[in-house]
Amino acid sequence: MQSVNVDTELVDRRTWIGGSDAAAIVGRSPWSTPLKTYLEKVSDEPVLMNDDNRTETMRLGKVVEQSLCEEACRRLQAELLELSVRKRAQDRPYIAAEADCLVRLPGEAGTKAVLEIKTTGFGSDWEHGIPEYYEPQLYVQAHVHDVRCVIACPLVHQGHRWELQMHAMEIQPGPLEAILGDLDDFWQRVQERRPPSPEVGEALLRWPRATGEFKVATEGELILLEDWSRLNAEIEKLKEQRDEVRHGIQVAVSKHQGLVSPDGKVLCTWRGHDRTSLDSKRLKKEDPELYERYSKTTHVRPLLNKVRT
Repeated sequence: MQSVNVDTELVDRRTWIGGSDAAAIVGRSPWSTPLKTYLEKVSDEPVLMNDDNRTETMRLGKVVEQSLCEEACRRLQAELLELSVRKRAQDRPYIAAEADCLVRLPGEAGTKAVLEIKTTGFGSDWEHGIPEYYEPQLYVQAHVHDVRCVIACPLVHQGHRWELQMHAMEIQPGPLEAILGDLDDFWQRVQERRPPSPEVGEALLRWPRATGEFKVATEGELILLEDWSRLNAEIEKLKEQRDEVRHGIQVAVSKHQGLVSPDGKVLCTWRGHDRTSLDSKRLKKEDPELYERYSKTTHVRPLLNKVRT
């Protein structure tokens, strides 16, 4: 067994697409989006591969990674060839991926495969095999390392114990080409500085500041503004109804801590507690220098609807 030196150019994630980027780019990640990934790639600040960017679970996973690779090889009766191999794809230098280990599977063919160790507390995600959001990463790893089989080995928390599972995935040409096509399009956008369309909740991320004059609204945009105004009015009515119901419950609870069902199940609570807060107005008046020293200025861009229905 031997280890391979990691390409030093692969320290800054802005210069390449990694396996963990793939799920976001193709729209399968529960944690990121194409726009967020794009903004990382075009950032002025380096996005470094180091322990500072890893969660505690990820750091502990790296600590035990070699032992888990060795245990997986023992169970598979496979030969462990290399550990922690990070490299670029030969046909697409802007795509790179790290394999936790490369192995040779038993049998006359001696098939090479990537072993991917996952340390996760979400055992339920793996009940039916490899989660959909991990598949793009495994396809990228397989392409970069030129293998047709990837074995995902999650260390999952099941009840009060940890279990090392193994899930093999054969790489299919169709899905691989589709993923690579999406990555090609994304990298072209990065090179041309053409950001992807923002998803719901990402408009401020895409356009944080107003830089132009007022724009003449189209008919469709007028309809959106009217719908927004109508929905706001409906929400206000619902808030009034909610407040009336909440007041009725407070009257029912009165001086008590809350309400319980006849069998003793807690239905609601209305308890008090002390809260300490900073009197910023007083601080600004009595010690303006200290107030200024710890003040923070941020840019906000509220969306205000002037249309009334």
